[in-house]
This record gives sequence, structure tokens and C-alpha cells, in this order.
Amino acid sequence: MVGALVAVACGAGSTKLLGSPVQSPVGLVIKASPQVVAHSDLRGLRDMADDLIEGMKEKGVAGYVVEEGRPMPPPRLELFVSRWDALGGKRMSSSTATSAFGLGLIGSAVQAVHAHDVRVECTVFRENEHTPADHHIFEAEDANAVSSAIIHRVFTDQRVVEDRAPIDRAAH
Repeated sequence: MVGALVAVACGAGSTKLLGSPVQSPVGLVIKASPQVVAHSDLRGLRDMADDLIEGMKEKGVAGYVVEEGRPMPPPRLELFVSRWDALGGKRMSSSTATSAFGLGLIGSAVQAVHAHDVRVECTVFRENEHTPADHHIFEAEDANAVSSAIIHRVFTDQRVVEDRAPIDRAAH
């Protein structure tokens, strides 16, 4: 038990939010577009928040979801969910699609269609800073993939994360 607490404490001192040491718990402010609220299965939003908090814990950082309407000082991640088409934030697997539709090709087509079912804009505020340090749009087939990508992008020693150049499809 003591060893686990020491490991978490040591991790917290070395973990960085876009190159800045994290000394306080990181708040998650989660909002959704009116379309998402009206037409989506929102149970997955809680799962996404839980995934993010668990990912932060693995990095040695405490995280929590901020109650709506409460002011939130930095450090924080502001998440705006603009698309949430996956059922509960989870995508249909190819095996489920194959079982449902009977053919592997149809299952593969279903996966391709759902490759961008979840779209989340993430704005990062580092500790003691009131202007955003980063803003990035994450699109993936499900909430777990978005959560993993957010953790990977924002908890880094780099102060600025460069986006990869878009692939020039005409050249290929």
C-alpha cells in the first residue's frame, strides 16, 4: 500500500501537462452539442470521462469531472463533444457486424463507415495559465480511442505538440 502511494506521488511530480509540471488534480469539463444531447446515447460520455481519469491515474495524476456551472481553475481539459454516433460511445466490432450481417465484407464496410463516429474537441489549460496551451480535434471510432489519444497527446514533456502533416492523397 505504501509502495503504491509512493509510486503515485513520484509519478505526479514527473508527469507533465504539455511540458508543465502537474501539481494539482486536473479537472475535466465536458460539454456536448445540442445535436449530441438530443440524438445520442450519452451513457458513453461517462465511460469516456472514466477512461480519461483512469489514464491520468496511470500517469500519476489525479483527475475529476467538474460539475456543470462551477468555475474551474487550471489545470483542466475542456472537452466539447460535437459528434457521438457510436452506441454508448462504443463502435460495432467486425465480429459483431459479421454476426449481424452474415458476411465479413459487410462487417468491414460497417467499420469503415463508423471510423469517425466520435468527435471531441479538447482544449488544454496548464496550471497557473488562463490561455489555452493546446486545442485539438480528436475523431475516432469510439470513445476509448479518443480517450487514449487525448492522454497520449496532452501528458507529455513537450510544450507544443505538432500535428502530423496531412497525407497528400493525390501523390499516392
